[in-house]
Amino acid sequence: MSKAQTLATTVSTGSVLADGTVAYAEVSGTPTLATVATSGSYTDLTDKPTITDTATNIAGGSAGTIPYQTAADTTAMLAAGTAGQALLSQGTGLAPVWGSGGISTAKVYFFASF
Repeated sequence: MSKAQTLATTVSTGSVLADGTVAYAEVSGTPTLATVATSGSYTDLTDKPTITDTATNIAGGSAGTIPYQTAADTTAMLAAGTAGQALLSQGTGLAPVWGSGGISTAKVYFFASF
């Protein structure tokens, strides 16, 4: 009796399979699967995406710098600001800047129901 037949008999009778294993290829009526489906190995994948170790076009800079795009596919680094400064937008197409002007204190209101 083949392992597949033994498995079918075991399942139908509710018994325990003697050695506990049946190779996938020995089970009839199964779909054809890619190798990775049974190996679980990333190396068995086909059409794998290209994965880079670093982001494209973001090399350079130093501690505290902030990368920003000056144009399509062009990255620049904004030097670190000083204590108390905030990063400010100058609008579409313009580089961000550090500054303290134009920053106001927010008012917080609490509402309670009694």
